[in-house]
Formats: sequence, C-alpha cells, structure tokens
Amino acid sequence: MRQVQELVASGSRLKDAASEVSSHTGLSSRELYQAVLASRG
Repeated sequence: MRQVQELVASGSRLKDAASEVSSHTGLSSRELYQAVLASRG
C-alpha cells in the first residue's frame, strides 16, 4: 500500500498506481485501491 501512496504523491492517479503495483507484486489492484481509500478515512 505504501508503494501506491508514493506513486500517487508523485502525481499518478490512484487507479494507475494500484494497477502498476499490482503488476509488480501480484496483489489485487482492487484490494490495493480499496486499502488506500480506507486509509484516507
């Protein structure tokens, strides 16, 4: 999730960042996306 947040902070859209991290880690992009949204409160 930290990798997604770092990409978003550098200007990537959340959807694109989740997809990119997903392709490198094998984690679900949807789960990453939802986890970042949940962490934002």
